[in-house]
Amino acid sequence: GRHDIYRARVAKGRFERPENLGSPINTERSDFDPFIAPDESYLIFASDRPGGLGNADLYISFRVKDGSWSEPRNMGAPVNSPYLDYAPMLSPDGKYLFFTSGRGGADDIFWVDARVIATLRPGP
Repeated sequence: GRHDIYRARVAKGRFERPENLGSPINTERSDFDPFIAPDESYLIFASDRPGGLGNADLYISFRVKDGSWSEPRNMGAPVNSPYLDYAPMLSPDGKYLFFTSGRGGADDIFWVDARVIATLRPGP
């Protein structure tokens, strides 16, 4: 892809060689600005993959039992807009999802209630 998301595991106090997360996280398009949940149960990232609302949207993928990642879901409005939406971060208390967006002209920081994450989690 144009931009891919990698991880580097820690073993014996040292980072191992970075590895590409592969599909379904990475595509031939730009996949960038990852945020991993503190418990590593979900990953939010920006992507310009087809089917989004704008230039780039925020997507969420959940860790499945075998350790792989679920098919990313577009986080939809009000998180995403017809503009560039990127740089997701969770507040330290886990109550708010902050992100950067180009809506309104210049890029600025926006936030939504982090409960939006639970609404996107696949059912049992």
